[in-house]
Amino acid sequence: SSGINAEYGEFDISPIEGSLNPGHNQRLQVDFIPTNLGKYDKSLVVDVHGVGEAILSIPLTAKCIVPEVELSTPELDFKRTFLNHPYTLNAILKNPEDHPAKYEIVDAKQSDDD
Repeated sequence: SSGINAEYGEFDISPIEGSLNPGHNQRLQVDFIPTNLGKYDKSLVVDVHGVGEAILSIPLTAKCIVPEVELSTPELDFKRTFLNHPYTLNAILKNPEDHPAKYEIVDAKQSDDD
């Protein structure tokens, strides 16, 4: 039976342990969920029960960036409006980067506090 130990942090490794029969292999899934900007340098370390610790060590490296997003207009001005009448303006949120960008529209009061 072998166990797979890693200095996790933002890396999620599955399965975390198991047994390998002679001549067999096990696919490991390593997911990276960064919580901070910058470089990550960790190691995936394999221990083999009854044999030794850190029998195998593989570097896990990553760099977390923030994609630039753009709004198609600098302002949404509704001009004069009347009570209880709906008004609609449109804007386009763009991601010109090569990486996906997850976004959330928040209350302006919340963003002023940041």
